[in-house]
Amino acid sequence: MKNIDLLVQNYFSGARTEGMTESMYIFTNIFNLSTESVCVFIFFSLLVYLIKGARLASLFLISITTGSLLVYLIKILFDSARPLDGVMSVFGPSFPSYHATIATIFFIMLMYIFDSYLNTFLQFLFNTLCIFCIFIVAFSRVYLGVHWFSDVFFGVILGSLFSYFCIVVFKHVMNARGDPSMLK
Repeated sequence: MKNIDLLVQNYFSGARTEGMTESMYIFTNIFNLSTESVCVFIFFSLLVYLIKGARLASLFLISITTGSLLVYLIKILFDSARPLDGVMSVFGPSFPSYHATIATIFFIMLMYIFDSYLNTFLQFLFNTLCIFCIFIVAFSRVYLGVHWFSDVFFGVILGSLFSYFCIVVFKHVMNARGDPSMLK
């Protein structure tokens, strides 16, 4: 995997443009651990609460919060170095990508929560947009040189698996409580 990491990193080191770099800053900053991102998460939690109710809003917020903690624990465990040619200052270990993991959890949870709310055509558009956003956030981290390809690849896998785990646990809890309206 290290050969692929180096190949991808070397490509983007020479392919960066000013306009593309500015665009990637926008996508990557949405999922920084900052006041703005916390506001985004709270806004979407309130939106889920207003449209789908407290239980799904709790699922959304708890999955992102516990996913964040999980990523940081894994980062401490692996303690891997970041690429040296990043175009922005970052701190902490590289593996797995926090941004890729949290973006994946964020958008998969939105897809799950709003799946039954949208008609078939809107589901397709919404899910396509969510998947695109996952990949653009992951891509931005590699493009900006702050993560290896393997960091974001495993971040997306971790976010997907963790989302699945949260949904399964949620369904199990709702089933145990006898609330079939939450099972889909």
